[in-house]
Amino acid sequence: MSPTIKVTPQAKEELQKFIQEKPESAIRLLIQGYGWGGPRLGMVLDEPTEEDHSYNVEGICWIIAQKDEHHILGKGGIRVDHVTSWFGSGFQISDIQSFGCC
Repeated sequence: MSPTIKVTPQAKEELQKFIQEKPESAIRLLIQGYGWGGPRLGMVLDEPTEEDHSYNVEGICWIIAQKDEHHILGKGGIRVDHVTSWFGSGFQISDIQSFGCC
């Protein structure tokens, strides 16, 4: 499977700050739960295992458990952004083909 993981410049800059603290780590994409719109995705710093697929995107190593890969990347890929609002700042992971809910 050829992954589609699009990373905005803002997200890349913020991710690189985390990776500098633990250069041996990678960014694990994972499923945190399910809702009406499908899986809710998250990210953590982690190390690859034998049950993962690894990808290098934008100079960042991404890992995904083989069992979750279809659910995470299956509909065309994901977009990772870093946003700032009145509520604070953080990463936002969205389905590239998502057009909103109901």
